[in-house]
Amino acid sequence: MKLKNILLALILFAGSFLSADAQSRQTVSVLPDFSFFKLDGTSFTRNNIKAGVKSIIIYFDPGCDHCQHEVEAIGKRYNEFKDVAFYLVSANEKTQISSFMQTFGKDLNGKNNVTVLHDPELQFFYKFSPTTFPAIYIYSFQGKLIKQFSGTTKVDDLL
Repeated sequence: MKLKNILLALILFAGSFLSADAQSRQTVSVLPDFSFFKLDGTSFTRNNIKAGVKSIIIYFDPGCDHCQHEVEAIGKRYNEFKDVAFYLVSANEKTQISSFMQTFGKDLNGKNNVTVLHDPELQFFYKFSPTTFPAIYIYSFQGKLIKQFSGTTKVDDLL
């Protein structure tokens, strides 16, 4: 599993240097089909996305400083996101994801509109084509991309 995480990091790093290709890969205008897992092992697909609300999907790496700061900043302003469904997705080990949420996502952990997901098959990378961590995608309640961010993003920009 560690080899897979190193491979993903290398792919993302290499992708950041291929800006023309990265720009073309960043367009995910409609929420793609996917199959992730909740930390309890329950399957989670596109059909499980909450209907009638905007969705913010954050692809993160628990060891990424930018991801840590991003999730902490969102957590501190959680009350401003009550009408949004958050989906935090990581390909790392479940223990790393849990530790990340307990440390950096403690203000989001356990909230009804926050779902933490495990992506052991790297589907996120292949279906959403992120170029850096954190990768943030905001979708309308109809599943259409509203905005995409790469790297650290100000909470005000997300709002």
